[in-house]
Amino acid sequence: MTHAIKRRVVQAVFAFALNIRLEFLFPAGFINAVDKMRHFCVPALNCWSCPLATFSCPIGALGTSLSYHVVPFVVIGGLLVAGALLGRLFCGWVCPFGLIQELLSKIPTPKFRIPDWLASAKYLFLAGGVIIVPYLWTTSSNLFFCQYCPAGRFEAGLYEKVIHPAVPQLWRLAVLVAFVLLMIFSRRGFCRAVCPLGAIFGLFNKFSLFRMRLDKKKCTNCKWCHKVCPVDHKFNESDSSTNCVRCLNCEECEFDAVSSGL
Repeated sequence: MTHAIKRRVVQAVFAFALNIRLEFLFPAGFINAVDKMRHFCVPALNCWSCPLATFSCPIGALGTSLSYHVVPFVVIGGLLVAGALLGRLFCGWVCPFGLIQELLSKIPTPKFRIPDWLASAKYLFLAGGVIIVPYLWTTSSNLFFCQYCPAGRFEAGLYEKVIHPAVPQLWRLAVLVAFVLLMIFSRRGFCRAVCPLGAIFGLFNKFSLFRMRLDKKKCTNCKWCHKVCPVDHKFNESDSSTNCVRCLNCEECEFDAVSSGL
């Protein structure tokens, strides 16, 4: 079984596990127990506003706490530990919205490459949209990033529209359409240019315990790793890029030049 197939299975399992609050499938006692789990964050962008969500989103929790001028040490500590252990592997194997992006990118269209300068914009979204703006405002209802986050629009917004049909606000619809187009015409464009959680985990790629390694003696510079990378990363040029989601596709190099592990 290839890494690509294994990863799809794991992604699907996590997508279900993180959104398991299904009243029509489980008894009330189970649902009540699941509700208590929303106090905990998971290292993935999975909107906690969705009625199906089992856990909290670390970005939403971070912004909400800062909007009340409270430093969420537990959330920050959890992100630091997760990043130090596995780096951005969570983006490639756990994040449900990462799976949504990859499925959208399968739509046969011309793809444009996200330039390096645009990939750096996610740090601005992290600093401005998740930290500075919420801190300067006083209520969680004004969370800047959560207002336009496409994960929320997909996971919570679409579900709510099915249950409670209503005309969405024009600007939110416009933002959602823009992000959908970005994800269709690029490979994980949101992950690389916008996602603040990816920005956090990406910082750990260079020194996390789990590492991707390139054996330069075996590498023939055939650029096969470029073709199989879901984020257009040139692994043979940098084995610790902040954009690498550690999908492990490149580990199937026929020259055995790529490896991973602790």
